[in-house]
Amino acid sequence: MPVMAVAALIVAVLAFVAAAYSAWYARDVARTERDRRLEERAPKIIPGLRQLPDPGSPLVLELLLGHETPSGPLAEVSVTITRFTDARGDTYPAGDMYLGGGRPGAKFAREQNGVTACKGFDPLHAARWAAADGKPLPLRPGESARWQVELHETPSRPARLDTEVACRASDGSRWTLALPVEVPHDPTKTIW
Repeated sequence: MPVMAVAALIVAVLAFVAAAYSAWYARDVARTERDRRLEERAPKIIPGLRQLPDPGSPLVLELLLGHETPSGPLAEVSVTITRFTDARGDTYPAGDMYLGGGRPGAKFAREQNGVTACKGFDPLHAARWAAADGKPLPLRPGESARWQVELHETPSRPARLDTEVACRASDGSRWTLALPVEVPHDPTKTIW
């Protein structure tokens, strides 16, 4: 009899281990499927940095939410300038233009909605699409979010801003997108 009891105990333990593995596997498959569906619904955002037509006007970073974006309207949008890359491929972290030496860089202009200094000396490299009262503005397909951007200097060759765009849909879904933005350059300037 004791042999039968030990055998039954071993079978019960093996059944418990198999059930636990099956539950873990089912949860992992469900998480993978949920992540895949979230990725398929990611917003289609087209970034651009352009000069307004008026002489001496600032650069504007524009994020256009594509008409056929599967996520639908976005309840919140924020953008962070993470890096400036010059024509030689040298990269500078956001706000590096303030560290001295006249290194290239970019920041958001202060006096606009959604841009605030956080603690003391802030390089103003983050902004969110917001109304004057600070509340987030929705972004619908076909609409653009825009912020004024200041460059340390206009580059003489093509350069790039690397940005990270955080989005939240009205259903609570969230995405973080890495979007490179070409910087307009002035080919008449002296080449470095």
